[in-house]
Amino acid sequence: MSDPPADPVRPLHVSGTVNVEADGHAFTVEAQGERIAIDLPSVAAMRSLLQNPGDKNLLNLLTGQLQQNDLDLVIQLKGQPVATLGKSADPGAFEKVFKLEGVDISFRDLARVWFKRRQD
Repeated sequence: MSDPPADPVRPLHVSGTVNVEADGHAFTVEAQGERIAIDLPSVAAMRSLLQNPGDKNLLNLLTGQLQQNDLDLVIQLKGQPVATLGKSADPGAFEKVFKLEGVDISFRDLARVWFKRRQD
């Protein structure tokens, strides 16, 4: 019987761009090096994706895999980073209260994009 595979070589680097459409919202996923970015075009698109029947265990699994592989997932709203998941995430009080391990939400940037949208 063969031995189990060794841990993957770190750091893992990714590269590529994918255009995605989900729930009628088109967005881009770009990966470069240790950073994966999802750029959502609107608050409605972000809300639609986040309202997917969520399971906190799935979020914990995702952030755990990102951290284990030294990767970051940056969620952008109209080009403005609003959340980071993975190795560079620095959870604040809100994230800690809700046990969102490996998640860093920038409420200031999220509010800035929200209010800018309201002015447009």
